[in-house]
Amino acid sequence: MDCDRTKLDILWKRYNAVSSTSSHKQYFEEREAPSSRYPVFQDLQIYTQSNLIPLTAPADLQALSGTSTDSNGSPMAGSFYGTTSSYVSVVRRYLQVPLVATPSPCGMAYQSPKCITVNNSAGNSPPFAAGETLKGMTSGALAALVSQQGLSLFYKQYCGSLADFVAGEIVQGLTSNTQVTVVFDSTSAPLSRCLRNVIAFDYGVNGSYAYQVYKSDGTPIYFGQGGLHLDTYSGVLTFYGQLPAGVSDATPPSISFYRYVGKIGLNTSHLPNGSVGIGTDNPAVSLDIESTDAIRIPTGTTGQRPPNPQLGYVRFNTDTDSLEVWNGESWQDALNGTGYGSNNVSIATGGVDRQVTIGNAIGSSSVSVAAGSGGISLASGNGVAINANSSVNIQTASSAGSQITIGSGIANETIVIDASGSNSSVVINGPVEFTQPQNLAIGPGQGLYFDNAQSMADWRIIELPNPNNASITSLNVQHLISGTWTNRFRID
Repeated sequence: MDCDRTKLDILWKRYNAVSSTSSHKQYFEEREAPSSRYPVFQDLQIYTQSNLIPLTAPADLQALSGTSTDSNGSPMAGSFYGTTSSYVSVVRRYLQVPLVATPSPCGMAYQSPKCITVNNSAGNSPPFAAGETLKGMTSGALAALVSQQGLSLFYKQYCGSLADFVAGEIVQGLTSNTQVTVVFDSTSAPLSRCLRNVIAFDYGVNGSYAYQVYKSDGTPIYFGQGGLHLDTYSGVLTFYGQLPAGVSDATPPSISFYRYVGKIGLNTSHLPNGSVGIGTDNPAVSLDIESTDAIRIPTGTTGQRPPNPQLGYVRFNTDTDSLEVWNGESWQDALNGTGYGSNNVSIATGGVDRQVTIGNAIGSSSVSVAAGSGGISLASGNGVAINANSSVNIQTASSAGSQITIGSGIANETIVIDASGSNSSVVINGPVEFTQPQNLAIGPGQGLYFDNAQSMADWRIIELPNPNNASITSLNVQHLISGTWTNRFRID
């Protein structure tokens, strides 16, 4: 009866997130937690990929026996490595892992051995004798060696010795006097305390995840043969009341179990300044996401826009298939760009041809280049295409001296006018000046027309200055006959 009450008290205290070791009182005599205190779950208690654990233990793990090999190529029985399922990467099985008594209370609670990874500069293999006492030269920790596999040392702390080895310190064997340096302590060595994060025996169906406890001679200990409780998170097996026959500090039990080996924690971090990191422990901004996939933002129709948007709101509009942002006055397309309130609108590509369309069939649209600006520059190989019944108007409303410059004077340039179809034309309201040798090509079937004069005083003047020799100027009109250009008119 006392044993059952003790176990019930422990479970009740864990549910209320109160300590069960810091008070001298009996469990049921300890005061309740203050009303202002909320249950606290450590990050290491959250199994991020728990949804990947199947309701039935993986078949390949169920088929294992003590003579099967672990992931290190050694027999499964007694292995601290275990074997991970080929089908479910977050589930690993262990068979008859030997346990050791916890430092306190001695003989009543057991755990899988702690482990440290060391640097054996002396090259001794194995560096210590079986059962040798190890001492931390900095921490003062004392422990008995349980086993050693390569540079991994498994040990149990002596009863009452709570000090543990620390990374970087020298550990010396008190019998062999061999010294090694700790590389990974028991909190970071991958094989340390493998009984932690056990999948609960009642998880899933048909009890396929049930764990089995054994005496030191391999005899199973069944439920009812002793009050026992396995804390699946901390990996501590505790006996209550009378120990089963054959179980003691000198003859500790062993256990077979399934373990969760997936990602642990929320994969987020929170700094005191309020910054949140996802996939990073050190967020650089308010929300820092370190990933290679994507983020999902609010999505909805135009009618589902938030009623009171604030500056900087971003959403995806399913009616317009566009990413839109609230600029303080209206929702604007964030990808196509409207130029609102911006000094520059840049349209760039990664080597692929792109088309920029301004306006539509309804209303008028224009591109305005302000005076004093850098103008519109077309890179080599590009051009301006004008659709039918459309026009490009380059003019000045209030100042004289505006001009269109084609070419840079480095090489000959060509002006090609190839307007086809009805209502297509190029209209130049002003003088055209060629300052360098240029070519003016007019497409087949097209002509070069000068407006009709309104009176005898209206002249249409063609000036042909020669920048190289002012005394030599000519207008040569040619016609192609049988592959040969033939002069028809020449005015000197």
